[in-house]
Amino acid sequence: MKKLPLAIFLLLNFLLGFAQNNEQKQRLEVIIDGKNYYVNENDTLLVNNKPIIIHIAKTQVLNTEGISFEYPNHLSLRTEKESGLDIYSLDGDDIVISKFVFKVAINSKDIAYEMIKDFGEKNCKIDNSKISLNSNTFEGSKITAGLLKSKLTIEIYKISEQNNLTQILIIQDSKNEDGSDSSEYKNAIEILNKTFVVK
Repeated sequence: MKKLPLAIFLLLNFLLGFAQNNEQKQRLEVIIDGKNYYVNENDTLLVNNKPIIIHIAKTQVLNTEGISFEYPNHLSLRTEKESGLDIYSLDGDDIVISKFVFKVAINSKDIAYEMIKDFGEKNCKIDNSKISLNSNTFEGSKITAGLLKSKLTIEIYKISEQNNLTQILIIQDSKNEDGSDSSEYKNAIEILNKTFVVK
């Protein structure tokens, strides 16, 4: 358990930093019958006088050891491997979906209590939480934090624990002004619920 404080510190740094979205269109290379064509996403490519429209898929796939799932393609993926912790983080405007692999045995409540130390205990509350993703049900902890005029929730779920390797899924959402879930959160959860697989 000596590595746990460092792992929690790295986890917090990841969750509290948001990546900027890249608004530039992707330039794509399409190879047809050995010939290379270049086109921007959503533009029309003419091949033998036949229009071909190239779209970026609405979802991408995070396929890691232990779990895989689809996620909205506007989320940006960051990965980091540190001593005692592997991190896969998907950042959006209102949500952050993260998969953590701790190289120690740990439970969701331990993580939650460590996290609220940085937020300030008087600004937070912790509740038990449950989520169902593609017929899998996971129990965990949910932090509700009031930061200035905004409300933030962080859901922490243990996905698996084997040989002192613990897989944790964390879903952070910046709530709407009325306290309801963001549309980005609702969309992401809908996709996860259809595609989440534990290997």
